[in-house]
Amino acid sequence: MTQTPKQQRWPRRARRAVLLLGGVYLGVFLVLLALERWLIFRPSPAADWVDPPPGLHAEDVWLAPAGGDRVHAWWCPPEGWEPSRGAVLYAHGNAGNLSHRGESVRRWQERVGSGVLIFDYPGYGKSTGRPSEAGCYATADAA
Repeated sequence: MTQTPKQQRWPRRARRAVLLLGGVYLGVFLVLLALERWLIFRPSPAADWVDPPPGLHAEDVWLAPAGGDRVHAWWCPPEGWEPSRGAVLYAHGNAGNLSHRGESVRRWQERVGSGVLIFDYPGYGKSTGRPSEAGCYATADAA
């Protein structure tokens, strides 16, 4: 039994479609891999610094995470704070720097009445180094 021309073209078209889809998938994967650091870490340098909002007492603290970077943090105890009232460790996220979160810290103090330690990551704000996943973990451990 011989195949018709239409039956002969079907496997060739399917193979081309699979190769095309595989190539597109691989291309998108490689582009995302190349842009991964840029897409995840969005630091703002010290030049974008914002002063603490009125009513927020922020003391500069310097952390020394593993890796040798110097990481900037704010210790923000509310008026009359006692250690028995607890404290919040605030990891601000992947964009900006800690100075952009001053109003959020002030609200934490008002609503919860606890001290707040907010920290930057390597490469963010006044901190040295370059942003990386390992640097973020090391900074959180140091805080």
